Amino acid sequence: MMSSRVAVARRFITFSRMSSTVATSSRGAVKKLEKPELRRFHRYFAQNCFLISISVGLAAAALFKYTVALPRKRRYEEWVKNYDDEARTKYLLEHGVIIPDEYGIPE
Repeated sequence: MMSSRVAVARRFITFSRMSSTVATSSRGAVKKLEKPELRRFHRYFAQNCFLISISVGLAAAALFKYTVALPRKRRYEEWVKNYDDEARTKYLLEHGVIIPDEYGIPE
């Protein structure tokens, strides 16, 4: 077991020069992959997620406002303009929904 590890270690001899690392094997020189960025990765990932979530939230709020809230507001304003409280009170009295004595409404 130990001899196989030593054989593998002998096969790959590394040479370091400034920024590039080259390994030699039985097949020839092979350039190693660059190291992944380990520092500040979480910070950049969190910043991106934060910006994406803020923009999605603002887009959803704008969509809700213009597709639900403003049409609802317009319908309510129209209903208030056309509302006749005397006719509605008369209708409720005729159908027995409200009783005149309880609310101080004269008959």
